[in-house]
Amino acid sequence: MTNTHPASTKPWQVVLVGIGGYGQNYVEAVLERAGQGILQIVGIVDPIARLSRQYGKVAHLPCYPNLESFYRLHQADLAIISSPIHYHASQVCTALAHGSHVLCEKPLCATAEEARAMRLAYHASRKIGAIGFQWSFSAAVLQAKQEILDGRWGAFRQLRCMVNWPRPFAYYRRNNWAGRIQTDQGEMVLDSILNNATAHYLHQILFFLGNSLTTAALPDTLEAVCYRAYPIETYDTAFARMMFGAVPAFIAVSHATHRLLNPQFEFTLEKGTFSCAGDDHLRLTTGNGRTVDYGSMSVGTVDGKLDAVIRAMRTGEAIPCDIDTASAHAAVIQMINLVPVRTFAPAVVETLSVGDSNEERLAVIGLDAVMDRCYASLECPEPDALASFIPG
Repeated sequence: MTNTHPASTKPWQVVLVGIGGYGQNYVEAVLERAGQGILQIVGIVDPIARLSRQYGKVAHLPCYPNLESFYRLHQADLAIISSPIHYHASQVCTALAHGSHVLCEKPLCATAEEARAMRLAYHASRKIGAIGFQWSFSAAVLQAKQEILDGRWGAFRQLRCMVNWPRPFAYYRRNNWAGRIQTDQGEMVLDSILNNATAHYLHQILFFLGNSLTTAALPDTLEAVCYRAYPIETYDTAFARMMFGAVPAFIAVSHATHRLLNPQFEFTLEKGTFSCAGDDHLRLTTGNGRTVDYGSMSVGTVDGKLDAVIRAMRTGEAIPCDIDTASAHAAVIQMINLVPVRTFAPAVVETLSVGDSNEERLAVIGLDAVMDRCYASLECPEPDALASFIPG
Protein backbone atom coordinates (compact mmCIF):
# COMPACT_ATOMS: atom_id res chain seq x y z
CA MET A 1 0.00 0.00 0.00
CA THR A 2 2.99 2.29 0.39
CA ASN A 3 5.77 3.44 -1.85
CA THR A 4 9.23 4.05 -0.50
CA HIS A 5 11.30 7.19 -0.55
CA PRO A 6 14.07 7.14 -3.16
CA ALA A 7 17.51 6.41 -1.78
CA SER A 8 18.99 9.73 -0.72
CA THR A 9 21.20 11.30 1.89
CA LYS A 10 18.80 14.22 2.13
CA PRO A 11 16.44 14.38 5.12
CA TRP A 12 12.74 13.80 4.59
CA GLN A 13 10.80 17.05 4.55
CA VAL A 14 8.05 17.34 7.15
CA VAL A 15 5.09 19.66 7.62
CA LEU A 16 3.75 19.83 11.18
CA VAL A 17 0.00 20.36 11.27
CA GLY A 18 -0.95 21.53 14.76
CA ILE A 19 1.82 22.30 17.25
CA GLY A 20 -0.31 22.90 20.35
CA GLY A 21 -1.71 20.23 22.66
CA TYR A 22 -0.41 16.78 21.77
CA GLY A 23 1.33 18.24 18.72
CA GLN A 24 3.92 19.78 21.02
CA ASN A 25 5.37 16.30 21.49
CA TYR A 26 5.95 15.96 17.76
CA VAL A 27 7.84 19.26 17.64
CA GLU A 28 10.34 17.79 20.09
CA ALA A 29 10.54 14.42 18.32
CA VAL A 30 10.97 15.86 14.83
CA LEU A 31 13.57 18.40 15.95
CA GLU A 32 15.56 15.57 17.53
CA ARG A 33 15.55 13.69 14.23
CA ALA A 34 16.33 16.88 12.36
CA GLY A 35 19.48 17.10 14.45
CA GLN A 36 20.33 13.59 13.27
CA GLY A 37 19.82 14.53 9.62
CA ILE A 38 16.75 12.26 9.25
CA LEU A 39 13.96 14.83 9.05
CA GLN A 40 13.65 18.51 8.18
CA ILE A 41 10.68 20.71 9.10
CA VAL A 42 9.74 22.79 6.06
CA GLY A 43 6.57 24.37 7.39
CA ILE A 44 4.02 24.70 10.16
CA VAL A 45 0.26 24.68 9.69
CA ASP A 46 -1.51 26.15 12.71
CA PRO A 47 -3.58 29.35 12.84
CA ILE A 48 -2.76 29.75 16.54
CA ALA A 49 0.84 28.52 16.45
CA ARG A 50 2.04 31.37 18.68
CA LEU A 51 0.06 29.91 21.60
CA SER A 52 2.13 26.72 21.60
CA ARG A 53 4.81 26.32 24.26
CA GLN A 54 7.04 25.01 21.48
CA TYR A 55 6.56 27.98 19.18
CA GLY A 56 9.91 29.56 20.00
CA LYS A 57 11.69 26.49 18.63
CA VAL A 58 10.00 26.76 15.23
CA ALA A 59 9.24 30.49 14.98
CA HIS A 60 11.80 30.89 12.19
CA LEU A 61 9.87 28.49 9.93
CA PRO A 62 7.10 29.50 7.51
CA CYS A 63 3.70 29.15 9.16
CA TYR A 64 0.37 28.83 7.36
CA PRO A 65 -3.27 28.89 8.48
CA ASN A 66 -4.19 25.77 6.47
CA LEU A 67 -2.64 22.97 4.46
CA GLU A 68 -3.81 24.29 1.11
CA SER A 69 -1.77 27.47 1.55
CA PHE A 70 1.27 25.41 2.57
CA TYR A 71 1.07 23.18 -0.52
CA ARG A 72 0.77 26.16 -2.83
CA LEU A 73 4.40 26.96 -2.00
CA HIS A 74 5.92 23.73 -0.68
CA GLN A 75 5.96 19.97 -0.85
CA ALA A 76 6.50 17.56 2.04
CA ASP A 77 7.43 13.91 2.24
CA LEU A 78 5.49 13.56 5.50
CA ALA A 79 2.59 15.44 7.08
CA ILE A 80 2.24 14.96 10.85
CA ILE A 81 -1.30 15.93 11.83
CA SER A 82 -2.12 16.73 15.47
CA SER A 83 -5.13 18.94 14.91
CA PRO A 84 -8.64 18.72 16.46
CA ILE A 85 -10.87 15.82 15.39
CA HIS A 86 -12.99 17.83 12.97
CA TYR A 87 -9.96 18.69 10.82
CA HIS A 88 -8.55 15.17 10.47
CA ALA A 89 -10.48 14.03 7.42
CA SER A 90 -9.93 17.08 5.24
CA GLN A 91 -6.28 17.48 6.24
CA VAL A 92 -5.41 13.81 5.73
CA CYS A 93 -7.09 13.77 2.32
CA THR A 94 -5.34 17.01 1.31
CA ALA A 95 -1.92 15.74 2.38
CA LEU A 96 -2.35 12.41 0.56
CA ALA A 97 -3.57 14.20 -2.57
CA HIS A 98 -0.38 16.29 -2.56
CA GLY A 99 1.85 13.23 -2.37
CA SER A 100 2.71 13.31 1.32
CA HIS A 101 2.84 10.32 3.62
CA VAL A 102 0.69 10.93 6.71
CA LEU A 103 0.92 10.33 10.44
CA CYS A 104 -2.35 11.55 11.97
CA GLU A 105 -3.16 11.43 15.65
CA LYS A 106 -6.16 9.46 16.90
CA PRO A 107 -9.06 9.24 16.42
CA LEU A 108 -9.48 8.75 12.70
CA CYS A 109 -12.28 11.29 12.23
CA ALA A 110 -15.78 12.30 13.34
CA THR A 111 -18.22 10.59 10.96
CA ALA A 112 -18.66 7.46 8.86
CA GLU A 113 -18.76 9.59 5.71
CA GLU A 114 -15.39 11.10 6.57
CA ALA A 115 -13.95 7.63 7.23
CA ARG A 116 -15.05 6.46 3.78
CA ALA A 117 -13.52 9.52 2.13
CA MET A 118 -10.25 8.97 3.98
CA ARG A 119 -10.06 5.33 2.95
CA LEU A 120 -10.68 6.22 -0.68
CA ALA A 121 -7.99 8.90 -0.60
CA TYR A 122 -5.59 6.52 1.15
CA HIS A 123 -5.98 3.72 -1.37
CA ALA A 124 -5.77 6.10 -4.30
CA SER A 125 -2.56 7.67 -3.01
CA ARG A 126 -0.52 4.53 -2.30
CA LYS A 127 1.12 6.52 0.49
CA ILE A 128 1.52 5.73 4.18
CA GLY A 129 -1.57 6.67 6.20
CA ALA A 130 -0.67 5.99 9.83
CA ILE A 131 -3.14 6.71 12.64
CA GLY A 132 -1.61 7.25 16.07
CA PHE A 133 -3.33 4.69 18.28
CA GLN A 134 -0.09 4.34 20.16
CA TRP A 135 -0.48 0.96 21.84
CA SER A 136 -0.85 -0.61 18.38
CA PHE A 137 2.70 0.54 17.63
CA SER A 138 4.02 -0.95 20.88
CA ALA A 139 6.52 -3.81 20.62
CA ALA A 140 4.80 -5.50 23.59
CA VAL A 141 1.37 -5.40 21.95
CA LEU A 142 2.66 -6.49 18.54
CA GLN A 143 4.54 -9.43 20.05
CA ALA A 144 1.46 -10.54 21.98
CA LYS A 145 -0.81 -10.18 18.95
CA GLN A 146 1.57 -12.14 16.74
CA GLU A 147 1.64 -14.98 19.28
CA ILE A 148 -2.16 -14.97 19.32
CA LEU A 149 -2.28 -15.08 15.51
CA ASP A 150 0.21 -17.95 15.57
CA GLY A 151 -2.22 -19.90 17.75
CA ARG A 152 0.07 -20.09 20.76
CA TRP A 153 -2.62 -19.14 23.28
CA GLY A 154 -5.70 -20.62 21.61
CA ALA A 155 -8.92 -18.84 20.72
CA PHE A 156 -10.37 -15.80 22.47
CA ARG A 157 -12.92 -16.42 25.21
CA GLN A 158 -13.71 -12.87 26.40
CA LEU A 159 -12.26 -9.35 26.62
CA ARG A 160 -12.89 -6.60 29.16
CA CYS A 161 -11.50 -3.12 29.80
CA MET A 162 -12.18 -0.29 32.28
CA VAL A 163 -10.81 3.25 32.64
CA ASN A 164 -11.80 5.82 35.30
CA TRP A 165 -10.19 9.16 34.55
CA PRO A 166 -11.85 11.96 36.56
CA ARG A 167 -11.65 15.28 34.75
CA PRO A 168 -12.30 18.82 36.08
CA PHE A 169 -14.63 21.33 34.47
CA ALA A 170 -11.52 22.86 32.90
CA TYR A 171 -11.13 19.78 30.72
CA TYR A 172 -14.31 20.67 28.86
CA ARG A 173 -13.44 24.36 28.77
CA ARG A 174 -9.96 23.93 27.30
CA ASN A 175 -11.18 24.57 23.76
CA ASN A 176 -14.39 25.30 21.86
CA TRP A 177 -15.11 21.72 20.76
CA ALA A 178 -14.61 19.45 23.80
CA GLY A 179 -17.73 17.39 24.45
CA ARG A 180 -19.45 18.90 21.41
CA ILE A 181 -21.46 17.22 18.66
CA GLN A 182 -20.46 19.92 16.22
CA THR A 183 -18.60 23.20 16.29
CA ASP A 184 -20.21 26.64 16.15
CA GLN A 185 -19.38 26.59 12.43
CA GLY A 186 -21.35 23.36 11.94
CA GLU A 187 -18.35 21.03 11.59
CA MET A 188 -19.05 17.57 12.99
CA VAL A 189 -16.69 16.75 15.85
CA LEU A 190 -18.50 14.17 18.05
CA ASP A 191 -15.93 14.51 20.81
CA SER A 192 -16.61 12.03 23.61
CA ILE A 193 -14.71 9.97 26.14
CA LEU A 194 -14.64 6.99 23.74
CA ASN A 195 -13.60 9.09 20.76
CA ASN A 196 -10.86 10.96 22.59
CA ALA A 197 -9.35 10.28 26.03
CA THR A 198 -10.07 6.53 26.10
CA ALA A 199 -10.23 5.92 22.35
CA HIS A 200 -6.99 3.92 22.58
CA TYR A 201 -8.56 1.27 24.78
CA LEU A 202 -11.68 0.68 22.72
CA HIS A 203 -9.43 0.47 19.69
CA GLN A 204 -7.17 -2.00 21.48
CA ILE A 205 -10.02 -4.49 21.89
CA LEU A 206 -10.78 -4.27 18.17
CA PHE A 207 -7.08 -4.44 17.30
CA PHE A 208 -6.37 -7.59 19.34
CA LEU A 209 -9.30 -9.32 17.64
CA GLY A 210 -8.08 -8.42 14.14
CA ASN A 211 -7.24 -11.40 11.95
CA SER A 212 -3.83 -10.07 10.93
CA LEU A 213 -1.14 -7.95 12.55
CA THR A 214 -2.41 -4.79 10.86
CA THR A 215 -6.19 -5.24 11.04
CA ALA A 216 -8.92 -4.60 13.61
CA ALA A 217 -12.22 -6.43 13.95
CA LEU A 218 -15.79 -5.14 13.79
CA PRO A 219 -18.38 -6.52 16.23
CA ASP A 220 -21.37 -8.48 15.00
CA THR A 221 -23.59 -6.84 17.61
CA LEU A 222 -23.23 -3.93 20.03
CA GLU A 223 -25.13 -2.76 23.09
CA ALA A 224 -24.19 0.55 24.70
CA VAL A 225 -25.36 2.82 27.51
CA CYS A 226 -24.07 6.40 27.62
CA TYR A 227 -24.41 9.02 30.37
CA ARG A 228 -23.34 12.56 31.07
CA ALA A 229 -22.68 14.21 34.41
CA TYR A 230 -21.09 17.32 32.89
CA PRO A 231 -23.18 19.85 30.92
CA ILE A 232 -21.89 18.64 27.55
CA GLU A 233 -23.56 17.58 24.31
CA THR A 234 -22.08 14.08 24.13
CA TYR A 235 -21.21 11.77 27.04
CA ASP A 236 -18.55 11.48 29.75
CA THR A 237 -19.42 7.93 30.84
CA ALA A 238 -20.04 4.89 28.66
CA PHE A 239 -20.57 1.15 28.82
CA ALA A 240 -20.44 -1.03 25.72
CA ARG A 241 -20.82 -4.77 25.22
CA MET A 242 -19.86 -6.17 21.84
CA MET A 243 -20.11 -9.67 20.42
CA PHE A 244 -17.55 -11.01 17.95
CA GLY A 245 -19.14 -14.30 16.96
CA ALA A 246 -19.49 -16.07 20.31
CA VAL A 247 -16.82 -13.92 21.99
CA PRO A 248 -18.05 -11.10 24.27
CA ALA A 249 -16.05 -7.90 24.74
CA PHE A 250 -16.86 -5.16 27.25
CA ILE A 251 -15.58 -1.66 27.99
CA ALA A 252 -16.57 0.80 30.75
CA VAL A 253 -15.12 4.32 30.89
CA SER A 254 -15.88 7.51 32.80
CA HIS A 255 -14.66 11.02 33.55
CA ALA A 256 -17.08 11.30 36.50
CA THR A 257 -15.98 8.65 39.00
CA HIS A 258 -14.71 9.31 42.50
CA ARG A 259 -11.61 7.18 42.00
CA LEU A 260 -8.77 7.36 39.52
CA LEU A 261 -8.30 4.01 37.79
CA ASN A 262 -5.77 3.88 34.97
CA PRO A 263 -6.54 1.56 32.04
CA GLN A 264 -6.95 -2.03 33.13
CA PHE A 265 -8.00 -4.95 30.99
CA GLU A 266 -8.18 -8.72 30.76
CA PHE A 267 -8.17 -10.41 27.36
CA THR A 268 -8.79 -14.12 28.04
CA LEU A 269 -7.90 -16.89 25.62
CA GLU A 270 -8.04 -20.69 25.96
CA LYS A 271 -4.48 -21.00 27.28
CA GLY A 272 -3.87 -17.71 29.06
CA THR A 273 -5.01 -14.18 29.87
CA PHE A 274 -3.33 -10.99 28.71
CA SER A 275 -3.85 -8.20 31.22
CA CYS A 276 -2.85 -4.74 32.35
CA ALA A 277 -3.37 -3.67 35.95
CA GLY A 278 -3.26 0.06 35.29
CA ASP A 279 0.52 0.39 35.10
CA ASP A 280 0.72 0.11 31.26
CA HIS A 281 2.62 -3.21 31.43
CA LEU A 282 1.22 -6.04 29.32
CA ARG A 283 1.31 -9.37 31.15
CA LEU A 284 0.27 -12.89 30.34
CA THR A 285 -0.91 -15.35 32.97
CA THR A 286 -0.89 -18.90 31.64
CA GLY A 287 -3.19 -21.73 32.65
CA ASN A 288 -0.65 -23.06 35.14
CA GLY A 289 -0.31 -19.65 36.84
CA ARG A 290 2.98 -18.59 35.24
CA THR A 291 3.19 -14.82 34.58
CA VAL A 292 5.14 -13.28 31.68
CA ASP A 293 5.76 -9.52 31.52
CA TYR A 294 5.88 -8.28 27.91
CA GLY A 295 6.95 -4.82 29.08
CA SER A 296 5.52 -1.33 28.89
CA MET A 297 3.04 -0.56 26.13
CA SER A 298 3.84 3.16 26.32
CA VAL A 299 7.63 3.23 25.98
CA GLY A 300 8.56 5.90 23.45
CA THR A 301 4.94 6.71 22.72
CA VAL A 302 5.58 9.45 20.15
CA ASP A 303 8.96 8.10 19.12
CA GLY A 304 7.51 4.66 18.43
CA LYS A 305 4.87 5.99 16.05
CA LEU A 306 7.24 8.36 14.29
CA ASP A 307 10.01 5.79 13.91
CA ALA A 308 7.56 3.22 12.54
CA VAL A 309 6.56 5.70 9.84
CA ILE A 310 10.19 6.50 9.04
CA ARG A 311 10.96 2.78 8.69
CA ALA A 312 7.96 2.33 6.41
CA MET A 313 9.10 5.28 4.28
CA ARG A 314 12.50 3.63 3.95
CA THR A 315 11.45 0.03 3.39
CA GLY A 316 7.76 -0.09 2.48
CA GLU A 317 6.95 -2.29 5.49
CA ALA A 318 3.37 -2.28 6.72
CA ILE A 319 2.19 0.16 9.37
CA PRO A 320 0.48 -1.65 12.28
CA CYS A 321 -2.31 0.94 12.50
CA ASP A 322 -3.30 2.69 9.31
CA ILE A 323 -6.47 4.33 8.04
CA ASP A 324 -8.05 0.96 7.29
CA THR A 325 -7.19 -0.38 10.75
CA ALA A 326 -8.53 2.69 12.55
CA SER A 327 -11.74 2.62 10.53
CA ALA A 328 -13.00 -0.15 12.82
CA HIS A 329 -12.88 2.21 15.80
CA ALA A 330 -14.63 4.91 13.79
CA ALA A 331 -17.39 2.46 12.83
CA VAL A 332 -17.98 1.39 16.44
CA ILE A 333 -18.13 5.04 17.55
CA GLN A 334 -20.81 5.63 14.91
CA MET A 335 -22.85 2.75 16.34
CA ILE A 336 -22.51 4.10 19.87
CA ASN A 337 -23.47 7.60 18.71
CA LEU A 338 -26.89 6.21 17.75
CA VAL A 339 -27.60 5.46 21.42
CA PRO A 340 -29.56 8.14 23.32
CA VAL A 341 -27.44 9.86 25.96
CA ARG A 342 -28.89 9.87 29.45
CA THR A 343 -28.10 12.31 32.20
CA PHE A 344 -27.18 11.19 35.69
CA ALA A 345 -29.88 11.98 38.21
CA PRO A 346 -28.94 15.23 40.01
CA ALA A 347 -29.26 13.49 43.37
CA VAL A 348 -26.26 11.25 42.63
CA VAL A 349 -23.94 13.95 41.22
CA GLU A 350 -21.71 15.87 43.61
CA THR A 351 -19.16 18.64 43.08
CA LEU A 352 -15.65 18.05 44.44
CA SER A 353 -12.55 20.20 44.73
CA VAL A 354 -9.50 19.15 42.76
CA GLY A 355 -6.63 18.94 45.22
CA ASP A 356 -5.51 22.30 46.60
CA SER A 357 -6.48 24.17 43.44
CA ASN A 358 -9.56 26.27 42.80
CA GLU A 359 -10.75 23.76 40.20
CA GLU A 360 -13.82 21.63 40.64
CA ARG A 361 -15.02 18.39 39.15
CA LEU A 362 -18.11 16.20 39.22
CA ALA A 363 -18.36 12.70 40.65
CA VAL A 364 -21.32 10.32 40.56
CA ILE A 365 -22.16 8.62 43.85
CA GLY A 366 -22.08 4.85 43.48
CA LEU A 367 -20.66 4.86 39.97
CA ASP A 368 -17.38 3.19 40.97
CA ALA A 369 -19.28 0.17 42.34
CA VAL A 370 -21.56 -0.01 39.29
CA MET A 371 -18.55 -0.02 36.98
CA ASP A 372 -16.91 -2.79 39.00
CA ARG A 373 -20.05 -4.95 38.79
CA CYS A 374 -20.40 -4.38 35.07
CA TYR A 375 -16.71 -5.08 34.48
CA ALA A 376 -17.03 -8.38 36.35
CA SER A 377 -20.21 -9.47 34.56
CA LEU A 378 -19.43 -8.04 31.10
CA GLU A 379 -22.91 -6.53 31.10
CA CYS A 380 -24.10 -2.94 30.63
CA PRO A 381 -26.18 -1.44 33.46
CA GLU A 382 -29.90 -0.93 33.09
CA PRO A 383 -30.08 2.37 31.16
CA ASP A 384 -32.27 4.23 33.63
CA ALA A 385 -30.74 2.84 36.80
CA LEU A 386 -28.71 6.01 37.47
CA ALA A 387 -30.30 8.48 35.14
CA SER A 388 -33.38 10.26 33.96
CA PHE A 389 -33.79 10.00 30.21
CA ILE A 390 -32.94 12.97 28.02
CA PRO A 391 -33.30 12.51 24.26
CA GLY A 392 -29.82 12.60 22.73
